[in-house]
Amino acid sequence: MLRERYVSLGVPFYLGVEKMRDHILDFKSYFEELEERTAGELVTKNNDGSNAFPYIKFNSEVRDFIKTFYNSEYVDDDYIENMNEISDYRNVNEEHTILELSTILTYIIRRDRFVTGLLLAHIEDGLIFRILNLLQKRSLNNE
Repeated sequence: MLRERYVSLGVPFYLGVEKMRDHILDFKSYFEELEERTAGELVTKNNDGSNAFPYIKFNSEVRDFIKTFYNSEYVDDDYIENMNEISDYRNVNEEHTILELSTILTYIIRRDRFVTGLLLAHIEDGLIFRILNLLQKRSLNNE
């Protein structure tokens, strides 16, 4: 489905591979070495001590990663529909294409707005690193 959509639009599959390699993949080492620091924290109190609607306050590296991702050509505008074709997004592997990996990454980042902590959970469980690692392999192989 993703491949057909890009072909129908006449968009080259790898329009953003160089940008992805030069920018998004720069964050791979950050996510790989995350054990010694935290990517974010759950905030439940305002500065004045009153209760706040819970949200995740990401560190600057994660905020930069999100901003860089949104500026890449790998944001999948149809990620909700395309996620229907991916059986278990948590089980990324060598069989996933660049387009599928982009759909999964878009899903995680955008869903975090509605499911507080989803992105942080997948940073901490290593899924974001695994996706970036596979994207790097695919990009280098021009798949």
